[in-house]
Amino acid sequence: MNKQIITDTGFLVALINKSEDYHDWAVQAANDLHLPFVTCEAVITETCFLLRDIYGGEDAVLGLMANQSLQIAFRLDEELQTVQAL
Repeated sequence: MNKQIITDTGFLVALINKSEDYHDWAVQAANDLHLPFVTCEAVITETCFLLRDIYGGEDAVLGLMANQSLQIAFRLDEELQTVQAL
């Protein structure tokens, strides 16, 4: 069984925005880790907002979802106890 990799906004922005300081690291990490990555709706929304001025940024985020590299696999109501423990 493969572990799921949870991604946050910072990772996705660095992965897509070539001018980010951690872009190269994010690309290497994405190549080294098992896909799909999982996230939540709030991360998708925030990432699209932060990439709104980057040409193709929002399309890149949605493209990751379209090709199943990024999936929304989190529901707070189902994970509430785990989130509270963290």
